[in-house]
Amino acid sequence: MPAHDYTPREALDLLLKKMQERFPSLYDRMKDAIDAGRDVQEKESDTRPRGRTYRKNVPYTDPEALVVALEVLESHLIESRKLIDAANTEFTKVFVAPAKPAEAKGQDAKDLGGEEVRNKDEAKTIEIEVEPETVLEKVNRPNVSLKSTASAELEQLESLFQELKKLIDFTEETHGNAR
Repeated sequence: MPAHDYTPREALDLLLKKMQERFPSLYDRMKDAIDAGRDVQEKESDTRPRGRTYRKNVPYTDPEALVVALEVLESHLIESRKLIDAANTEFTKVFVAPAKPAEAKGQDAKDLGGEEVRNKDEAKTIEIEVEPETVLEKVNRPNVSLKSTASAELEQLESLFQELKKLIDFTEETHGNAR
């Protein structure tokens, strides 16, 4: 007897519907990951002793697609934050020289006389440039600042995902009986 009152298809549809309503860009990432399918190798079924082997994509089953969608969500909420924390930790360990003024090209950072080199073990601001300098038409999009997340918050999110994974486990317990 199943442990859930819902099917994998119903759970997947509900998750995708909620993502599409609230976070369309995350929904698009989930859909792309699900639509990519699984890469498998198959062998041609001919009478030759050494049949050709080829690769192809097959669609995910509903339980597999649900797992993929949850992995995308987990990557977005947890793994990306861990990467940001790791980058912030590593950048704290290095010296960063100030930007050189246009007229000071060719001089060393120590010869600038203005700003000092930022110290090691000092927090640095890390940003992703959303609109690179090379675009033809500037829209003036702001840079995205990468801020660290409290480890307690990450631990709470990780425990939440452990509970979510239990909710999408559709294996039936046989209690030692054969199926």
